Amino acid sequence: MNALSGLIHGADLERFRTSLTKTIDTPGRYEIDFRVVHPEGIRWISARGEGQGKGMVGRTMFAVFLDVTMRKESEQTRDLIFEEMGHRIKNIFSITSALTAIAARSALTASDMAGDLNRRILALGNAHDLFRQGVTSRASGKAFLATLLTALLAPYFETGTMGNRVEIISQDILIGESASASIALIVHEMATNSIKYGALSTSQGTVVVYCRESENEVVMTWTEAGGPTVTTPSKRSGFGTRLIAECVSRQLRGCIDYSWKPTGLSVLLRINRVCLDG
Repeated sequence: MNALSGLIHGADLERFRTSLTKTIDTPGRYEIDFRVVHPEGIRWISARGEGQGKGMVGRTMFAVFLDVTMRKESEQTRDLIFEEMGHRIKNIFSITSALTAIAARSALTASDMAGDLNRRILALGNAHDLFRQGVTSRASGKAFLATLLTALLAPYFETGTMGNRVEIISQDILIGESASASIALIVHEMATNSIKYGALSTSQGTVVVYCRESENEVVMTWTEAGGPTVTTPSKRSGFGTRLIAECVSRQLRGCIDYSWKPTGLSVLLRINRVCLDG
């Protein structure tokens, strides 16, 4: 048992020991799921057997150990999807409210405001379609990063023109369909946060997105200015921040850094160049 305990993931060890102790005194079947540290990575194991010492021979306890890593990963993916759906639904209401405020700032009549708001919502829908279907052409299987960013951020252009509220500066960087979905998720989340709390929540705030390519990576900087005074968040990161971190590290094999400057948030995103081809 000591040998087994040495393999169990530290976060599960105490729970495993407690559950194992209960099986010795409790009749009936038991099932304990826990993680072990394997040379090839973390694996999920399900231990199953009969409680109250049934099947024990001397000090030896028999049980069946099954590798249930695939099942656990599927469950984690399902839970992430459900949590993301709830998060997105909440964001829809926040974005719609913010876009209404943007349209109202420049509209002179109710008709003008309705038309402006309708165009912004349609643009948001187009951006969603790009995220769902990808922006890649059937011929090449790739698209320019600037094309994706323009479609995603078009709903937030104050006057519908480039370089006013939102400016995109990018080299000609081609990305694949899989990478475009991850980037779309990240950029949409940052735009949502900006329109709720950051530069795009005010009439004078601006966002500049600059993308450049090096030999092994693509670097994207997101710089906000003209919004409310920024302070470093004191509470734990929310789901949106954790979702971005998950996309960056797992799908794009990169890293992301936040700089909470009083004049505006600055985000530095580094993406492994190989991951953009998929």
